[in-house]
Amino acid sequence: MNFPVFPDGVADPTTIQTGSDCFFVFATGDPQRERLTLDFLRFLTSRGRAEAFVRRMDSLVAVRGVPRAAYSPRMREAAEMVAQAKDRSTCRR
Repeated sequence: MNFPVFPDGVADPTTIQTGSDCFFVFATGDPQRERLTLDFLRFLTSRGRAEAFVRRMDSLVAVRGVPRAAYSPRMREAAEMVAQAKDRSTCRR
């Protein structure tokens, strides 16, 4: 999951590579349908849903704030690595 670290390297050793391939597409034009769709997407990406997913699937999620205790002992190290990684949007190039 993470890149090798070299003693003379120039990259931040906390850098990790992640990705997602889940996309949502919905029609626009109906304000009520748009609001309901956004409410549903907020529900799907809520901390409560993320925690439930972690407990059921024993998998990492892209939602911050899931308690470490929700992960199984074998997944906690990976979850901690993700939690400690820097947000790329805050890194200088």
